[in-house]
Amino acid sequence: MGLGNGKKCSSQGICNALRVKLGRYTIILNAYVLDLGGVDIILCVEWLETFGKTTMDWQKKTISFEDNGQLITL
Repeated sequence: MGLGNGKKCSSQGICNALRVKLGRYTIILNAYVLDLGGVDIILCVEWLETFGKTTMDWQKKTISFEDNGQLITL
């Protein structure tokens, strides 16, 4: 599996239907298990693509998108 830094990493398996809570927002996704040291989770572009239009505020370090008609800001 290719990582964002250009390195490759082997997956140790997959967690299907993993429930991840981001503040008050909960997502369910399939997640690859990778040995990345101190990193808890990496949300990739494929996840963001499911929402279509997203807005990044780089100064506030937030991302906003609509999910089921509700505006979500993380």
